[in-house]
Amino acid sequence: MSAFFDHDMERVGFVDSPGLNSIDIAGAGFQVAIVVGGILLGGYVDRTKKYKTAGILCFLGTALALVAPSFYESVPGGNMSVVVCLVVLGAIVGPVQPIGAELGVEVAYPQDENSIVAVQQIFGNLFSALLVPLAEQAAEVHLKGAGLEIDGDLVLLLAIAGSAGLYMTTFDSPLYRTLLDTETE
Repeated sequence: MSAFFDHDMERVGFVDSPGLNSIDIAGAGFQVAIVVGGILLGGYVDRTKKYKTAGILCFLGTALALVAPSFYESVPGGNMSVVVCLVVLGAIVGPVQPIGAELGVEVAYPQDENSIVAVQQIFGNLFSALLVPLAEQAAEVHLKGAGLEIDGDLVLLLAIAGSAGLYMTTFDSPLYRTLLDTETE
């Protein structure tokens, strides 16, 4: 997502200028929010083991944070609301991969934890890399109707978040590592 900040920020009136600028600061805020969200939500999931709830809420929150900037002209604060949405998006989307990796380890126990995380990382990064050219092409598509104009890359990201969230609702597997930990206590 960070790779597409310039386009979205310029669209709502921010100027990309040489040196440190507002787009750079918003991007840094997004990255910091990813880390903070990962720590806070990851800590919650570690304590409660509510992977499914956290995952569904992350995907739902992602969809809301992606759509909200479309209405920046009608909210107080105007284009600053876009920055707030991007920071919120970072805090919500940041924990998804670590929570997914931890969930994979839980359900695949006693398989090697490092192998599970490595496979998840490889395929997550591969999917992201394959998504970049697709999102670039989708960004060229502009859908209009019912008084709204929506870029194709937004539709693509919403489809991914929605599909992942719907798939997460079907999750129903025992958490083998947690079961073993609670048996030994």
